[in-house]
Amino acid sequence: MIVACCENYVIGKDGQLPWKIPDDWKYFQTLTREGTLILGRRCYEERGYAFPNRETIVVSRTLNSLPDAQVARSVEEAISMAQVKLKQTRERVNELKICNDMADSKLQAPSSGETVDFISKKLKKHQIWICGGSQVYRDGAKFCSKLYLTRIHSSEIIGDTYFPASIPTLFPHLISKSVGHDEKYNLTYYVYGKEKALKCKD
Repeated sequence: MIVACCENYVIGKDGQLPWKIPDDWKYFQTLTREGTLILGRRCYEERGYAFPNRETIVVSRTLNSLPDAQVARSVEEAISMAQVKLKQTRERVNELKICNDMADSKLQAPSSGETVDFISKKLKKHQIWICGGSQVYRDGAKFCSKLYLTRIHSSEIIGDTYFPASIPTLFPHLISKSVGHDEKYNLTYYVYGKEKALKCKD
């Protein structure tokens, strides 16, 4: 789970982030690159399109399809879909390894960059990220093993969307803490963990 919120847990206003913080945006982009993002319909519609270099799954009970993202009816279904994709990628790596061992190039597609090393590197970078909004955070917290929380040290930012204040208590172990840089706000990047995340049903 990844989120940026201020001291009063505000995460949004009028469908947008109520701040522009390049350092935190770069942090988000770096962490989530090559991963799968799970977000709600409003979050997707506010942006208008999926993030590049990432798989995107939108949780919605009303949408049937999207041009650049998959659609799931629940956070649990979205996580299951992402895990299936990961399993398929691992199987593809194994296929290519067998193919290389047999000196058979039929399964390889060098023109698309599909090689064992290329896919293996993507696999190492791949994580499934719960990205909001509020209800998606609530529904997804039990399935997450880590919480990446950017704390914006201000209680004066006004908003209409909030990060559930109870969620950080579910991640009791502080893994790391670092200070960010911004001209307007003081930032702290926290990474919290917990002993065990709930597994999705097959």
